[in-house]
Amino acid sequence: MAEARRSDVTPLVEVRLLHHYWLDDGATVFAAADSESAGADRSRRLRAYDVRRLLDIRPTASTRTLVRGLRGVLRVTATGVLIAVPSEAVLSADVRFTFTLSPRSAGLGAYSTMSLRHRTTVEAIEQEDDRLAVRRYRTEVPQLSNLTGTARGAAGDSGRRLFLSREYGAGPGERVEDLVVEDGRLLHLTSDAPGAGTQDLGATAELPVYVHQGDVPRIVPPPNVDGAPERGVELTADLPADTMAVIDLVARRPDDSEFDLLGADGTARRPHPVFEVHFRNRRTTWQFVRRDDGVEQHVEPHPLPLTHHGRAVDRQKPAASSLAVEVDPADSTRIARLVSVIPVH
Repeated sequence: MAEARRSDVTPLVEVRLLHHYWLDDGATVFAAADSESAGADRSRRLRAYDVRRLLDIRPTASTRTLVRGLRGVLRVTATGVLIAVPSEAVLSADVRFTFTLSPRSAGLGAYSTMSLRHRTTVEAIEQEDDRLAVRRYRTEVPQLSNLTGTARGAAGDSGRRLFLSREYGAGPGERVEDLVVEDGRLLHLTSDAPGAGTQDLGATAELPVYVHQGDVPRIVPPPNVDGAPERGVELTADLPADTMAVIDLVARRPDDSEFDLLGADGTARRPHPVFEVHFRNRRTTWQFVRRDDGVEQHVEPHPLPLTHHGRAVDRQKPAASSLAVEVDPADSTRIARLVSVIPVH
């Protein structure tokens, strides 16, 4: 009976969680490699990739209950998450599946962007008549959803890619590693504002949509709540304090049906939607120093990506853990650049 039940299910949705430190090849971005040889190498790297070594991916209690009630299957896989349901199941238009992501690997923050945006828990006071209650919020936590995500490629095109990150904002950016778009080019901030330096990463249309500062949602607390932060998520029994990102999947999206989980009859769409989440690898200035006395020997002129595979330049690459944060001598709160120190003989 168990085998019959499994063969009866059909995929409802898949989410791929891709970290570019483990997938890029030096300066070659994983998702942008399009030659036959690059494609074969990319496939090998993807087969060896396992996001479960990096992240704890947890369905919330309500999501586990919902999948069980649907007689469905939920799997955390090497590349992300897969939900399947009985092929004949008709789902309500208000179903919602939520997952939390928390760091599992101790070194994850060293090579991941946005890790310098320190997450803190903030307690706000809610007053209702003569009663007081505490609401808890977590700052700097992205919320990634098919309700707000963006796409690359023309609508209806079989090659269209669906991302759970929002479209990049038009603002100038404020903090090191922020992403901004200018004249169709994706720019990365190499220092904090004011006077932030930028580096051109390439044409926006040709790159994946990375998790970025605009994915952290604005908090709109009830009017009787005092002290809530400007951006982040509210912590609940389903959202623990170690949450670094939230994935939120809804049944239907009013403005773009390709992000829907359900067909017109309420059953799973065929083919099912595949959503992508791209975590960006850090870029640092590579500084080569003499191992014996620490005297600087060479500095690369531009920040280079940290990757497990390949090298961005034909020199020794740094350990991911060798990060040094240099601050502005005139303002110790302003990050001037990120440096990887590489000892050489």
